[in-house]
Amino acid sequence: MKLFNSIHSVAMTLLLGLQPAVADSSNPNTTTTPTSNTDFTQTVKTPTGNAQVNNVKNQDGTTTSDGTGDGLTVSVAELVKDVTNLQCMDYKVKGVCVWLKCVGVKCSIRTSTVVSHYNPDVIVETISNNTKTPVDWLTKQFKPVFGPVSKSLNGGFTVGTGVQSAYKSSNREQNFYDVNVYGNPAMLVYGDIMGSMISSVGFCKSMVQPFQPYMASIIDSEWRWGLVETVLTAVPTYIPRKLAAQNELTSGVSLVGGELYGYIYPRTGTVRNAKRYLGSMVVAQRSADILTSTFSSHTVLPLPDKVFGHKTWAPEKVVEGDGHTAKWQRNYPRGRTECKKFPASTTDQYSYDAASDYSETHNYLYTLWRRYECCRKRGKFIKRIG
Repeated sequence: MKLFNSIHSVAMTLLLGLQPAVADSSNPNTTTTPTSNTDFTQTVKTPTGNAQVNNVKNQDGTTTSDGTGDGLTVSVAELVKDVTNLQCMDYKVKGVCVWLKCVGVKCSIRTSTVVSHYNPDVIVETISNNTKTPVDWLTKQFKPVFGPVSKSLNGGFTVGTGVQSAYKSSNREQNFYDVNVYGNPAMLVYGDIMGSMISSVGFCKSMVQPFQPYMASIIDSEWRWGLVETVLTAVPTYIPRKLAAQNELTSGVSLVGGELYGYIYPRTGTVRNAKRYLGSMVVAQRSADILTSTFSSHTVLPLPDKVFGHKTWAPEKVVEGDGHTAKWQRNYPRGRTECKKFPASTTDQYSYDAASDYSETHNYLYTLWRRYECCRKRGKFIKRIG
């Protein structure tokens, strides 16, 4: 147990120590993500809302392409394009905050607008094999850092993405997924593009750091083994939290409660669902649940839930099937950019029958849009109207 705690502490230190992308003071349109063994530069053109990614230059002189145009990866430019979806943002004015502002003995009443909208906080990469991941150009940079820790956590096995080395299941309906959750690189320009349009009314700027790894399942022993959460299944009051469709998923499939996708608990990488695209959504939902929980046995960095300089009512904990807390947008495979809650409801249908819905690598990429609600601080808060 002492050894496990030591390794767990090392894993947490790694996550905390990895620096997110920061702006280059000499060029505000350039950001750099430093790691222990790479020089990783992203160039983003903000005036037009376009973005481009330079090749990743490693210390040994080799370069790793961002994968643009290969059909198997998603570039920053494509992520930026996806976050300009106004349907996903769903901007609304919700009311007014009343503040008391005092300077010396003179006081005045001030107001600010309560607004609600969604921010594309993180990208969630679900991995079934290590052929080529959707953001391979980013994931590869952290493998040399996470590799030694992941090997220690798995009894000396060299762990590859999407492979649980300790055992192999003969059940074809049971699949294992690794998950990487990063601060959305498109957030570098999202605030500039969207914020500039609505900042005069109100805008809840996310404090999630672009490129920052918030979860890497290869260094999370609980994700691989479920030693803590699997025990919960033996508790009489245990509620696994079912993930089931509430609508007709495909022709001829219409059940009371809908087709079962999986369960939130135990929050591990194993899913009993032969359809890997549905299994990928189950593990993505699990990762969101972990990252927004107040208590977790997992090795992660919780997502921030405040807005600097604002009174904040949301974001809240992500709840399955509740679009009021968060929605999902698929980034890979390409072809769909609408945002929906998961699982779907009777009025918000998922359809997985198109060829574009299937990934040839069985790897998927999603953006988690969390709902924010805030008003700008202008003194001592008195009340909210509306």
